[in-house]
Amino acid sequence: MKTIHVTYDFARFSPIEKIPFYRNVVSKMTGNSYFITPDVSLIEANAAIDALESAVIAASDGGHTAISVMHDQEKIVEIPFRHLAAYVERIAAGDETKILSRVHSKTQKPTIE
Repeated sequence: MKTIHVTYDFARFSPIEKIPFYRNVVSKMTGNSYFITPDVSLIEANAAIDALESAVIAASDGGHTAISVMHDQEKIVEIPFRHLAAYVERIAAGDETKILSRVHSKTQKPTIE
């Protein structure tokens, strides 16, 4: 049987690319009937996105400290989204429709289990 898995390709995005991706994930998770009790509060996830966005704006002047803070915040915001991806993986159990309703990428080649 083929099983589709969630990917964590968002980890490779730049901080600027992560912000709209994460916002889209929160938007698609909000009110999604497949994922009613996520492991991470969507309010907390949204607050982490806001903090990353503020750090990106502050780093736009090129200051070394601000850039370092931005990268620290990027690591912090990734944690809840890794947990959300794992939650989707667990709940979807390979169901492509459920995985894609959450806006997560799926593996290109399904694994055989």
